[in-house]
Amino acid sequence: MVQYWVQAAYDWDTGTLYTASATNSYVVKPWANYSSLSVTGAVTTNLFPAGNYQWQRAMTVASLVDAPIWFNGVSNSVSVTWGDTNQAFFNMPVFGTAEVNATNITLAGTNTGSFLFSFNESNLSYKVQPCAYVNFDSWSDAALRFGHHERRLGAVRRPGHERPGARVRGAAGGP
Repeated sequence: MVQYWVQAAYDWDTGTLYTASATNSYVVKPWANYSSLSVTGAVTTNLFPAGNYQWQRAMTVASLVDAPIWFNGVSNSVSVTWGDTNQAFFNMPVFGTAEVNATNITLAGTNTGSFLFSFNESNLSYKVQPCAYVNFDSWSDAALRFGHHERRLGAVRRPGHERPGARVRGAAGGP
C-alpha cells in the first residue's frame, strides 16, 4: 500500500485544476491484518512488516537452550497467539505452519548467534533460521571510511591510494 498526500485546488473561473503536494512525501506500507506482531517466550522482540502480510526481525541471541517461543499478533486491541502443536523440525532452521493457541515452538539445542524470525500472517507459515546480522546504527564515521570508489573517466580512489596514471578531468589544476 502506498499512502501519499496531495493538495489540490480548482479554479472555477478558468476550469483549471492545480495540484501541489503539501508535504512532498509518501509512505510505502505493506498490507497487514495486525497492527503489531512479536515473538514471545525465551526470546521477546517485535517483528517488522517486511512485505504484504509478512513480518520479520533479525536479532542476536546468547545461549538459548531448548527455547520455547510463540508468535503474538495484535489487531483492534485483540491479541492472538500462535504456536505449533505438530512441529516437525526442531533443529535450525525451524519452520512450519502455526496454529492459534497451540503449544510452543521449540528451538532445540543450544542456539547462539544471529537469527531471522519470520511469520506470514496470511498462511501462518513461520521460520527461524541463522543469519548474518549487522546493526548499522552502531557504526561511527570512522568505520565508514573504507572501500573502493570509482570516479568518472576511470580515476580510482581508495583511502591513501591512487591508481598510477589516473587523472580526473575538470579537477582543480587539471585540464
